[in-house]
Amino acid sequence: MAFQCSRPAFQCSPAFQCSPASLSKRSHPTLIVLGASPIPSESDIARHIDLQSDTTKYGRGEAHLTFDLHPGDVVVYQRGTWYVDGVAVGPGDDPYWSYALVDGLQVVWTHNCEHGVIRGWHLDLVRDDGDEDSDNSGGMVLRRSEAEEEVEFGPEQIIGRIKGIQWDESNMVATTPVPLGDDIWRRAAE
Repeated sequence: MAFQCSRPAFQCSPAFQCSPASLSKRSHPTLIVLGASPIPSESDIARHIDLQSDTTKYGRGEAHLTFDLHPGDVVVYQRGTWYVDGVAVGPGDDPYWSYALVDGLQVVWTHNCEHGVIRGWHLDLVRDDGDEDSDNSGGMVLRRSEAEEEVEFGPEQIIGRIKGIQWDESNMVATTPVPLGDDIWRRAAE
């Protein structure tokens, strides 16, 4: 396996430059072609997605998932309307989910709450046109927004972090170890 930067080259910001010192060997799980199964098994979700709703791992304050986020992590967050301590927040639209590549955090954690902002780059979940040599031909991939869309959201909007992302830096595309879809996030947000 070749050495690769801990973040995709196209994502390195002036605040976080990739350098030979940041090179590391990475091992990745076997890929499951996105779209092969509309809903991954519970065990695949547990292995490859950290869900804020998993109370065995996460909670409030320093136990919140954002306390464990780092630049380069891929997250899913809720938009539309979401709830904070039982109170509806947002513009009143039906909930929907978006993906982001985390660039930075400005969050304060206390013993029982978290306040702040997560900043990153919007990722689109799109069908992979791929070439014949692609391992994911015809599946779904996360693609960095061509508009270079920066996003901001609060800790209360975080639904989960997707682990095991494999970046194709030349095409600005990421394949994931499990199929992604609204059903996963809808269940996690309930």
